[in-house]
Amino acid sequence: MVPQSASELASYPVVDSSDNVLFYANRKQIHEDYLKHRSIHVSIEVAGGLIFLQEKANGTENAGLWSTSVSGHVEAKESYEDAAIREIYEELGIKVASNELRLVRKFDPCRETGNEFVTLYTYLMDRKTSRLTVNTKEIKRVVLMPYKEVALWIGRNRFVFSPAFLKVFAYLYINQIM
Repeated sequence: MVPQSASELASYPVVDSSDNVLFYANRKQIHEDYLKHRSIHVSIEVAGGLIFLQEKANGTENAGLWSTSVSGHVEAKESYEDAAIREIYEELGIKVASNELRLVRKFDPCRETGNEFVTLYTYLMDRKTSRLTVNTKEIKRVVLMPYKEVALWIGRNRFVFSPAFLKVFAYLYINQIM
């Protein structure tokens, strides 16, 4: 028997079209059966219009594609905000308090989000006091770029980005939320 990873064994809420919990399932079942579920994206920004992007590691969802600074599934009995705080720490080693997160928007499930309700947050990082510790099991690499350069990169080669990232970045950029 092949050992399962913690994320395969974890339980995630399966929700209806109003985001009410119906039951819980593992990640494999959720994705194989294309069930509605919850995730978070966090855009970590630095003063001066800079944003962190991550390239997803091999063996992860959207492997090899560029995505939001932090993203992940909401686990059983966890709020969107709690998931954002947990994922920021798990992926980048930054401890964030809830009052440091800014809720931007909740996106409804669609093809681009992988049938996920996506709640988007921003976090303004102080580079003098915060230090990244990249979890290489989830992230291949991280870059810090100006918003405008990211928009130009998307215009040149949108296929290197995860579909959910394209959706949330378009919202951030068009609405100048930075």
